[in-house]
Amino acid sequence: MKLDKVVPWGRNLLEYQRMFMLNDDDFQQSILGCSDGPASFNLEARLKGINVTSVDPLYQFNAEQIHQRIEQVAPDVIRQVREHQNQFIWQTFSDPDTLYQQRMTAMQLFLADYALPTSSPFYINAELPHLPFEDKQFDLALCSHFCFYIANILTLSFISKPCLSCAALRGKSECIR
Repeated sequence: MKLDKVVPWGRNLLEYQRMFMLNDDDFQQSILGCSDGPASFNLEARLKGINVTSVDPLYQFNAEQIHQRIEQVAPDVIRQVREHQNQFIWQTFSDPDTLYQQRMTAMQLFLADYALPTSSPFYINAELPHLPFEDKQFDLALCSHFCFYIANILTLSFISKPCLSCAALRGKSECIR
């Protein structure tokens, strides 16, 4: 993976809850977050006592490198959002500026946590479809927008099958993407 090809855009715990319809029972399980990128989900979940591990090839880079990339691309991303804001459903966020602030806050929280040596076990440099976990190691796998981002790269047959990361789920046969 080349960092100059990455467009980091992090989400928070509340967004994960809404996106995946997570409830209190889900948070009693061990969670694998696939393709989490610079989301504050992992940190916020751990602060609530939730057992979560995030995987992303972005984690091969250090916090300063990721921060620099965020600074490079965030202005262009929000410019594009503003140009196409009529194509968005503005329920969660009232406007592009609110969205931008939320994303930047999530990414700043991620960076602060990611930079800590004690956080390294929670952020694993790995990439779908091959993950470094034992079968049935996790109860729940969340794949945040993974298929949307890579739809032009992977085949339809890959996308329509359960994620290969799901072998790491305990007694489950499919993940939530």
